[in-house]
Amino acid sequence: MRVITNTNIIVDDFGYCKSFPKNTFIHFLTHFHADHWDGMTPLWDYGPIYCSNITANLIVNKFPKLDHLIVRCEYYK
Repeated sequence: MRVITNTNIIVDDFGYCKSFPKNTFIHFLTHFHADHWDGMTPLWDYGPIYCSNITANLIVNKFPKLDHLIVRCEYYK
């Protein structure tokens, strides 16, 4: 997925935003499959990444320097 229509929210796409000024979009990562975090690198600095605690742990395990950009969201059933 990319930009949610008529918003500045991007879901599961970390390459699309790179042709725009930094911090233009709000980024959500639904889960940590490679096809969803494609475009994210250890040098990511395009804005905070909102995700679940489990997904956040996986991001930080792969990209430790991104920890300060992760916004951990609690999800309730």
